[in-house]
Amino acid sequence: MMSSLREKQPKIEHILAFNVSSAQRVFFLDDSQYSIGRSPHNNIVVNAEGISRQHATVIQKPQENGTFSYIIIDGTIEGHKSKNGILVNGCRRSKYELKHGDVIQFTKEVTAHYYIVDKDSEDFINKLTPDLYLPINCSQSSGIGCETQIIEINQTKTIPSQTNKLASIVELSPIPIIEMDDQGTITYLNSSAYLKFPDLQKAQLNHPLLKGLLDKQNHDNGGLVIREVSLQEKIFEQHINYLAEEKLIRLYIFDITQRKQIELQLKYQAFHDSLTGLPNRTFFDKHLAITINKSQRYNHSFAVLFIDIDHFKSINDTLGHSVGDRILE
Repeated sequence: MMSSLREKQPKIEHILAFNVSSAQRVFFLDDSQYSIGRSPHNNIVVNAEGISRQHATVIQKPQENGTFSYIIIDGTIEGHKSKNGILVNGCRRSKYELKHGDVIQFTKEVTAHYYIVDKDSEDFINKLTPDLYLPINCSQSSGIGCETQIIEINQTKTIPSQTNKLASIVELSPIPIIEMDDQGTITYLNSSAYLKFPDLQKAQLNHPLLKGLLDKQNHDNGGLVIREVSLQEKIFEQHINYLAEEKLIRLYIFDITQRKQIELQLKYQAFHDSLTGLPNRTFFDKHLAITINKSQRYNHSFAVLFIDIDHFKSINDTLGHSVGDRILE
């Protein structure tokens, strides 16, 4: 099971963003150690060709100022190396202290980007897409020699496009975002959707979040549909966009469990006495009006029963309201 994903310093995020073929997965690092590999027992599971059972280990390194950084190790902390090794910024490494903007290559198809960002800073978006193409001087990094240089680094600085920045925002959004084509095949899940609903890809249209999305009534809408779905004691609100021209359905998933609980609590409090939990006068008046209407419509009789406690005011005056409350309870 993946480890905790929140930073101890509230404003700082340590982010490891994986690119596996055409998919992306983003992890917010906080724990002292993470294992990476294809074995399901790893904290970060990467199921791809060329990935060892435990390909790498990421270890937290405390700093003197109370913050921390992360060191990546090839293989396990016991010294068992991975089959294909790891490369950081094009240099083969056995151990390396990660810095903002580092590119980690596990195989030809699997890479990861490491970011250290301040969520509240104005350049947060720029930091999500740092310059990854500057020349790398391997001899100056952490005292660890460069074993091999496997790629030619472009000497011209590449400026990230606005499209890439916006893509990063979507990928790192805490709101699960799902896209599927008009045939019901999932074409995109952002990281939040992967983490919160790991069985989506397997279940496809049988998943409660996706059931009924291809119904003709909804599919021909061409606009926005909002619905609620209950899933494992949680309630989600779905904002569903039917994009006819793109033949695409896009879903934004919001967890409204807490809001629903508050609504139920407020509704209960509005119609029940706070001391006894019994229906209050508002509840009585509302249901009395309904009962009178039914009685007149169906020519039925009904009765109202009053129960009173004799000398209750004397109890409050002589023994106190706390005693009176206990009697009512």
